[in-house]
Amino acid sequence: MATKYVDNRLTTGANDGSSLANAFRSLFDAEVGTVGASDTVEVVAGSGPYYEATNVNATLRVYGTDISF
Repeated sequence: MATKYVDNRLTTGANDGSSLANAFRSLFDAEVGTVGASDTVEVVAGSGPYYEATNVNATLRVYGTDISF
């Protein structure tokens, strides 16, 4: 079990979700296999209103039912 981070303001770092300094810029940046079923994904506090926009061809897969704020 690991914690992954999302910060849409981030402009530097590896953007692999592994730490606050390397947070994903978007949930869509997470590649298959990067976030496991038991991992926690945290949206970084202060990163502003968070939203995701996608195109009509995107596929959304829901693996859990718990979203905490």
